[in-house]
Amino acid sequence: MDSQGVFFALSTVTGSCRTAPPGNVDATAQVSVDGQTVTRVSGFLGPPQSEVYWGSYASIPKGTNCFGFAFFFGSQSTRDANLRITDQIISSFTSS
Repeated sequence: MDSQGVFFALSTVTGSCRTAPPGNVDATAQVSVDGQTVTRVSGFLGPPQSEVYWGSYASIPKGTNCFGFAFFFGSQSTRDANLRITDQIISSFTSS
């Protein structure tokens, strides 16, 4: 992926939500999703001794499941330019 690339992944797990990846969180936002407020974190994320990346993450509990939204960016400037869009994607989520 080059510096302008964006990768989006949606995951579903049964049970409790996973925590955001470790790293240096430099921004958070409260996003309204399907009647609840969730926190979106953003920063230079990744576990120690691993590839780190500019990213954003939010998890949404719903019933017995949890939905995780992960965005990976090729650079900080690409992340910054797309945070509003990531929040729109997250806030548009509904489940039945």
